[in-house]
Amino acid sequence: MARSRNIKPGFFKNDMLAEIEPLGRLLFAGLWTIADREGRLEYRPRRIKVEVLPYDDCDVEKLLKDLDDKGFIQIYEVAENQYIQITNFLKHQNPHKNEAPSGMPAPEKHSNCTVQAPDKNSTNPADSLNPITDSFNLGTDSLEGGLGETSEGGEPQKDEEQKSNNHPPNNPPEEVKNTTPEEREILSVLKSIELYPFDFAKDLQFIRDLATDYPGLDLLYQVKKWRDYKRDKPLTKRSSPRAQLRNWMNKADEWRDKNNGKTGRNTAGGPARADPAGKYRQFVKTSNMS
Repeated sequence: MARSRNIKPGFFKNDMLAEIEPLGRLLFAGLWTIADREGRLEYRPRRIKVEVLPYDDCDVEKLLKDLDDKGFIQIYEVAENQYIQITNFLKHQNPHKNEAPSGMPAPEKHSNCTVQAPDKNSTNPADSLNPITDSFNLGTDSLEGGLGETSEGGEPQKDEEQKSNNHPPNNPPEEVKNTTPEEREILSVLKSIELYPFDFAKDLQFIRDLATDYPGLDLLYQVKKWRDYKRDKPLTKRSSPRAQLRNWMNKADEWRDKNNGKTGRNTAGGPARADPAGKYRQFVKTSNMS
């Protein structure tokens, strides 16, 4: 089933994507709409052509190979079945919370190519990383709070001091295994926010505290709404992002209580949806100025 997805202006400026013929670029965007919430789909070129390019005379198999060669997708095989993983899918897409979980196996290895061109002026190292390889299920060095610098090829470089001291990772796989899927997704969202001082252990405890303090809220939904707001009003080096997010949750909880009192029904799933006048944005703006 096709799904609505997002496309960013950087898609059209990606010089690596420009090396692929126009129908290949169109196919790439079309893959997003038929992929599941993890950015995966079966590798079935003929069916993909019918879904995405039904009126064009083209070799979809060749176009998929071009996308794979450039690192925009990964074609892989598990148990004699072939699949496609869209690189950096979760970095640029926000699947609906009710979208069914992926029923396809994840690839064992991932490319590090950037899907949509990142902001060249961005100081956030996460903009050059692959959020699929950063998955909280892997228990790799990417789970550590310090991401290190990024090489020109998009490969994360480990901090030299960490190499020499040979310290154990801050977030061992055991700690990752003790998180829920929702917690891992929330952490991924926080990690993707520009200038957010992500620290796995600290932020895991932080979101658990929020869940305890605001049991009536859909925490994942609210964190995503706050992230979207931060795209318009980015954090600065002087920001206190965790305090801002807690203020956001507090205001969301107040709106939830107010709406519940008016309607007599639970609106915990999305108080920010009932904010057409932008009172959330006004609240955060006032908080940032104080």
